[in-house]
Amino acid sequence: MVEAGAVEHLVAGGAPEARPPDGLPVSAPSAPKPSLSVIIPVHNAEDTLDEQLEAVLSQEWDQEFEVIVADNGSTDGTADVVRQRLRDEVRLRLVDAPAGQGASVARNAGLRVARADSIAFCDADDVAAPGWVAAMGEALASHQLVAGRIDVESLNPPGLARSRGLSVSRGPGRFGVVPFAHGCNIGVQRAVLEAVGGWDEATRIGEDIELCLRLWQIGVELHDEPSAVVRYRYHLDRSSQWLQAVRYGAAHVDLARRFEVRQLPRPRRLEGWRNLAWLVRHARDVLDPGRRPHWLWTAGLRFGRLRGSVQWRTTYL
Repeated sequence: MVEAGAVEHLVAGGAPEARPPDGLPVSAPSAPKPSLSVIIPVHNAEDTLDEQLEAVLSQEWDQEFEVIVADNGSTDGTADVVRQRLRDEVRLRLVDAPAGQGASVARNAGLRVARADSIAFCDADDVAAPGWVAAMGEALASHQLVAGRIDVESLNPPGLARSRGLSVSRGPGRFGVVPFAHGCNIGVQRAVLEAVGGWDEATRIGEDIELCLRLWQIGVELHDEPSAVVRYRYHLDRSSQWLQAVRYGAAHVDLARRFEVRQLPRPRRLEGWRNLAWLVRHARDVLDPGRRPHWLWTAGLRFGRLRGSVQWRTTYL
């Protein structure tokens, strides 16, 4: 089960700080139990969080929902952004998550204080499209695991929007035999999430694939919900794009290795060789501002997979 330990320091409606002696989080028992808990993990997102909170809290649904911001040790004004809204918004709560430990730790901290049986996760730097709350809530009423759609075009310049391809907007991802929901737009029933131990806090990159792998192993089917759309925001600077691609590539190797350890059909070891050949043929794309983001992302992934193959002493290019 998910370990306890996070402390909620502001309760619904901005009540005074409460820290019980046993360290367990407090909730607002007088409020009606919501049908959906929306959890937003956050770290230093003061520039984007308020837009996401506005997008989620302004949505209409014929059932109750709550929004939990799990702050993973922010050092900027992130907490103040939430506190400004706590004065007037009884559906909003702010919880502390251990600093520097990653999004999975923050998500689990939010899960511990969530009061609904259906849980939806989105990120602090994206924007939930109108209807997202209702679509997620309705889907989770009849499905244990839900993948929403990702809109990469609304918040990003055209070249950057296409840097990773547009297949992400057409449905769930797939890693080997396992379909997966992206962590920025995933819904799951509390019972099955707790049954597999929550988010894996040791997995910092690719944690959404890792979670869906464990759920897939116990027979949980992934439902694709096209009406639950999140507008995804890419990093604008090239160094961040490159670093993220390298980290993703290395994480893919670790995930492929885990498939092998669990005696599951893993992705083909050399499935990326065509991308290596493509990089050579299109090397001049790095000089074209419109095509550069796609070339850099592809190169970063391949470099990351090469580095991960060395680190994990396996081959997955």
